[in-house]
Amino acid sequence: MNDAKINFLQPFIWCLVGNIKENIRDNEKGSKHFSSGTRVYCFPEKWGDGYKKIKVLGKHRKCNKNITIIIPANHITNWRLKKVYKPWVIKRMVAQEGWSNRDIDKSKIKQMLSWI
Repeated sequence: MNDAKINFLQPFIWCLVGNIKENIRDNEKGSKHFSSGTRVYCFPEKWGDGYKKIKVLGKHRKCNKNITIIIPANHITNWRLKKVYKPWVIKRMVAQEGWSNRDIDKSKIKQMLSWI
C-alpha cells in the first residue's frame, strides 16, 4: 500500500479553519462562492505571498457541493486550529498536499495563528 492510501486512513487531521465574513460584497452577504458564516478549511501557505490568497475547502453557496477554491484571506474571519474528522476534508487535504495529523502541522498552524 503506498503512502497516499495510508494517509487517507487517518482518523483526523489538524487544520486551519475559519468562517466567511458577513459583509464582503455590497448587495450580498458572504462572497461569490460562499454564504456568510460558511466554515472553510484552509490549506497551508503555497505561494509565498504572505497568505494573502488562500486555497480553501467549503460548501458552495448555491449548489451545496464541496468545492476547492482560492480566495482572498481578508474574506475569512474567526481563524482557529481544529481537529477535523470529516472524511471528505481529510481525503482532499491529503491528496492536495494539505495538513495532516502530525504534531508538526499542529505547531505550524499555531504559529500561523499568531500572525494572521
